Amino acid sequence: MTPTLAEPLAWPERITRIEDMPLQTRLHLSIPSLRVKGDVQRELIVKLLVDERGAVVRGTVLQSCGNTDVDEAVLHALREARFQPFVEDGVAQAVSLVMPLHLPKWRAR
Repeated sequence: MTPTLAEPLAWPERITRIEDMPLQTRLHLSIPSLRVKGDVQRELIVKLLVDERGAVVRGTVLQSCGNTDVDEAVLHALREARFQPFVEDGVAQAVSLVMPLHLPKWRAR
C-alpha cells in the first residue's frame, strides 16, 4: 500500500519540478530509529499537489526508497512544507510537483 497525505482533490494536469518552485521553509524530517525496519536502498520520488499559495494539499510516493517508515516520515514532513507558488502568465496556480529526494543509504538496526 502506498502512503498518502489525503485524497481530497484531483491531480492538476500541469506537472512541474522542484527547480520551478523551490522550498520556502525548512523540511523537518523525524524518523524514530527504534521503529524503522528495512534499508534505504534508492532515491525516494514523491508527487505532491501544491496549491496556488504553495501549500501541500496531497502527496503520494511514486518510488519508495525501500523503507516504508522513511517514505511515510518524508510525506509527513512535506505536509508542513511551503513552496514558492508556481506562476504562469502572471497567475499562481495549483500544480503536480514531482520531487526526487536523495536520502543517504543506511541500514536499519
